[in-house]
Amino acid sequence: MPDLATSLAGLRGRYESDRRTSAPAIHVSNPSRDISLTFEAEGSPDKYFIASATKPMLAVALLRQLGMAGLTVDSRVHDCLPGLLKDVPHGEDLTVRHLLSHTSGMFDYWKVHGLAAHKGPQPLAQWAAEHPGWTIDEVIELARRNPPAAPPGKQFAYCGTNYQVATRILEHLARVTADRALEELVLSPAGMSDSYVFTTQTLDRFSAIAPVLLGSAPYLAPRRMASLGGEGAVVSTLRDSVRFLKWVSQPDGASPSWVDMLAETRVFIPGINYGLGAMDVGIPRIFTRFTQTPRGLGHLGMTGFALFTFPDSGWSVATAVNQMQKPLVGMRLFIDTVAELR
Repeated sequence: MPDLATSLAGLRGRYESDRRTSAPAIHVSNPSRDISLTFEAEGSPDKYFIASATKPMLAVALLRQLGMAGLTVDSRVHDCLPGLLKDVPHGEDLTVRHLLSHTSGMFDYWKVHGLAAHKGPQPLAQWAAEHPGWTIDEVIELARRNPPAAPPGKQFAYCGTNYQVATRILEHLARVTADRALEELVLSPAGMSDSYVFTTQTLDRFSAIAPVLLGSAPYLAPRRMASLGGEGAVVSTLRDSVRFLKWVSQPDGASPSWVDMLAETRVFIPGINYGLGAMDVGIPRIFTRFTQTPRGLGHLGMTGFALFTFPDSGWSVATAVNQMQKPLVGMRLFIDTVAELR
């Protein structure tokens, strides 16, 4: 039987031949077994847009900042930043928990400005290159003008508006920009020295990040990526992102743990439960050659990025396919990687 390194190298190579992927990559580690393996395309950048895998980092940063401000996850948004959600339906009743757990019921701005918004004869790559992104104020204005999906706390609905609002609260409480707050509260204490938040001040680094596809076309919208903030703008290496997983697994008393973030969950889709910025994933055995795998804690990203730790077995996994239109290809690589760890 081939050893793990040979199997994973072959798996990465198989995904590299898939036209739906760009610079697919795999990293697995298990400190108790002294294993740390990384497989990336030769010559490709080793930094990736981790997209929504940023969300648990934003959640940890905001929870830490709330504690320093004498507030809690159940504090109202109004008490954190008065007037922020003025005239937003149910805005006075929303709490930070509603935001981080995607139970606010607010209108999701992605319904207007999602990846499928482009129509017409203009080449997609050209449209993407001209895409300006949206500000937090514009996102909140859309929430004011559109009806909510549900009253607060009544329904789980994955919603980008929640994390845009949470980003603004973090900035207000920390009294610095979101990139500075995430650096000071998460990236630096977690030892993520090769990671940063992509902003309009770092647009010149876009070409140094692994290229992302939107279907078969290159996604060339750096300003749109920069507009994501705590919703999904972190750029990281595979090894660095796994350092975050280990840091959250060993709380220092000032930071929340997976237990805190997943104490109360809602069903996202069958097999995935969602807590405060974190997913609790159970992979059906039919996808792992009928091998039982432990539950994974982490998050998926719209670029096909997957970042999970498996506390019961000691494994941590980060995988990337850099495909925004077909991110389930990334889920498939993640599942195939976990299956090899059996």
